[in-house]
Amino acid sequence: MWEINVADQTISFGISMLLGAILCMFYDLFRLLRLEHRFSTLAVFLQDLFFWAVCAVVTFCFLLTQSNGKIRSYILLGMVAGFALCRLTLSVLFLKMFRPVVRFIIRCRRKAFDLLHRFYAFLNDVGEKWRKAIKNSLKILEKLRKKA
Repeated sequence: MWEINVADQTISFGISMLLGAILCMFYDLFRLLRLEHRFSTLAVFLQDLFFWAVCAVVTFCFLLTQSNGKIRSYILLGMVAGFALCRLTLSVLFLKMFRPVVRFIIRCRRKAFDLLHRFYAFLNDVGEKWRKAIKNSLKILEKLRKKA
């Protein structure tokens, strides 16, 4: 029969706390995006749905590896404790550290889209001029053909 000793439970508890902290940092990525960009209610709902789906799959896989798929309260408690400790300590530092990075990325993205939009408008203008030139050339050729 498969047994769990106290040392294995302690290690599983510590690893589950680490997993909870990792999931908290993953959630902080969504928080960063929401702080810097206004999303619609539907977009926030879909982000949360994605986050919880990832958490469910990761937790399920973790439970499979640590306790053969059996739900152990100390593992769930460790994940909650790791998430809470990370939220109260590392999240503040993470947000302060990476918020300028996200702002920079958003600015670069906006500038890139602006440049692409200008390039598209330029190509559209050039294409319009070429279209008019070809149309005029065809009219001239048609007149020359009729005279001949």
